[in-house]
Order: sequence, then C-alpha cells, then structure tokens
Amino acid sequence: MPTWALRTLRAWLSLSAVALLATLAHGAEQEPPAVKLHPLVEAAEALYKKGLPQACGELIMQASMSRGLTNEDRVRLRFLNAVRAFDEGEPQAARMVLSQVLQASPSAAPPPYASKLDGLVKEVRTSLTGAPSEDRSSQLAADIKAASEREPEHVVLLRAVDSLYADSQFDGARVVLAMVPTSEAPARAQVAVGRGIIRMQEGDEAGARAAFYEALLVDRSTVLPTHAPPEVIPVFEEIKLASEAARGQFLGGPRGQGVAVAGAGLALIAGGAVAGVIALNSYHMEQDAQENLKYDAYTQSRDTSKLAINVADGLYVAGALALGVGTYLFFSIPGKASVGAGVGPGRASVVVGGRF
Repeated sequence: MPTWALRTLRAWLSLSAVALLATLAHGAEQEPPAVKLHPLVEAAEALYKKGLPQACGELIMQASMSRGLTNEDRVRLRFLNAVRAFDEGEPQAARMVLSQVLQASPSAAPPPYASKLDGLVKEVRTSLTGAPSEDRSSQLAADIKAASEREPEHVVLLRAVDSLYADSQFDGARVVLAMVPTSEAPARAQVAVGRGIIRMQEGDEAGARAAFYEALLVDRSTVLPTHAPPEVIPVFEEIKLASEAARGQFLGGPRGQGVAVAGAGLALIAGGAVAGVIALNSYHMEQDAQENLKYDAYTQSRDTSKLAINVADGLYVAGALALGVGTYLFFSIPGKASVGAGVGPGRASVVVGGRF
C-alpha cells in the first residue's frame, strides 16, 4: 500500500476514535445524576435484607407518608411491597404492584436484593402497551426539589428508631440505629442513649450504664425518648446525677482550675508563636529592604520586627507561667509536687516533679 494511503487511513481512524469518544462523553454528560434515596427508604431496604419483615413494613408505612420522596423512592418502596408479597406466596399481588411501577416508570428495574422478581417484571413489561415516555430532565428537577424538603437524616432515622422501640422491634431498632449519622453531638448522644435502652432490654445493665454515661459525656442536655421503658428511667437519672456531681466536683476543685489556667497558658504560648512568625517575616523584609536601599521599608520592617519580638517574649513568659501554675494545680498533692517553668526567646519549658 502506498505511503500516502497509510497516512490517510491512520488519520481517518484517529478522527473516528475522537468522534466516538466525544459521543460517549456527550452521552455521559446527558445522564442525569441520581438523587440520594430517602433515609427511610434505605432503612426499610436494610431491614428487608436483614430478614426483619415486620420492622420493614413499619418503615415502609413511615416512608410513604414522609416529605421529600423522589420518583426513585416511590419506585423502590413499591418494589419492596412487591417482593414482600412474592415472599408471602402472593404472586398476583406482586404482579399488580409491578404493573403500577412499570406504568409510571417503564424503565424501572428491581434492585439486586429483589432479583427474584426479574422474571415477573419481564412478563408484566411484555403485557403493557402504550407506556408513557419518561422525561428525565423534568423528573430530575422535580426530584431535586422534593429532596430539598426533607428533614435532616438523623432526625428522620431517630424517629424511626423510636417507633420501632415503641413497637418492641428491638432488632429492627438496632439496625436503623447503626445507620444514624453521628457527625453532630446531639445525634451521637441519642445514638448512645438508644444503645443503652437496647442493652437494658437485653438484661445488660452494665452496658446500658456505660452507654448512658457516654451520651451524657457527649451532650449534657441529652434526655430519654418519651417511649423509654419504665425500668430504664431510674438508671438513666442515676447516671445523670452522678455525671453532674462528678463534673461539678472536677470544675470546682484544683484539677478543674488547673485545666482552665493551663489552657490559657497554651493559648498565650500559641500567640507568642504567631508573633514570632511575624517577627521572622519582618526580619527577612528588613534584610531585603537594606540590600535594595529602601530606607522607608527598612525602617518600617525593623520596627515591626522589634515590636513582634517583644510581644512574642511577653506572651511566652506569661504562657509558660500560666502553664506551670495550671500543671501544678492539676497534678499537685499537698507537699508532694513541685513545678518549674523556663522561658527564653522563642522557647518555653515546664518541669513538674513529685509523686502523683
């Protein structure tokens, strides 16, 4: 084959590849991003996977009445109802639910945990005619708007946990409790309270006490949910009173004062470090100005450097003294402890000795 023909073929193949990649990229851009499932829908699916049909049914009812459901949420709830009907030996009921799903969303497919419905879905899809076309862009906009109206995830899931407790669905409550996000202190505290209630129900009072103490440590304002069993209330209140008493004793004693004073000392030392950095930067600027014969800049940088050094030294001294006093207060046992502090330009040290 002539050389010019080979070159032409290579160029054509390159252009074809570029065109194909561009088409694929365009198609990928057109695919609408999925909106996260409603927390109660995810929880209901988790309960089904764990083999807890009664708790699953409870959360399906709660989810169906919740704000912020997207089209995918409704589809997944219907698939849950269909697979539960199929499991209970009612294929006709499952078929009816699947017919409703596919009429509203012709492209819907069962999630992996409901793969047993695949054959039935194929039969129902074949029997349907004239299914409406799906406008994905409009649906995505509607889903985003719906999702924006949802309550915070931890609020929704904790309410579900409460309802499962009230219905004595402790296994289901444990599953949902593990799904509660704990990025915020009140949520972490409520999750710990939930673990305590479950442990009390299981006869593990020691574990319950530890969980209640953890909850109060995270958030002192934590309270029991209204559905808490009667036997849980005195245990929780006892832990709360003991926690408040211990906290008051700590803050009112020398150790609490030591923590406060030492914290102030650390803050002063940190301020001295910042002043030291400013002094160092001003010194470098002073040297640059001197080399470039910029007298005004040199004078300003020199003055700033001197001031920053003095401020840093003062903060280091005050911080080291406060840290030493705070350390002494925290560790001291009368007549058995000693503390020393040392300071210098850009450094500070504390030495504590004795028997603790």
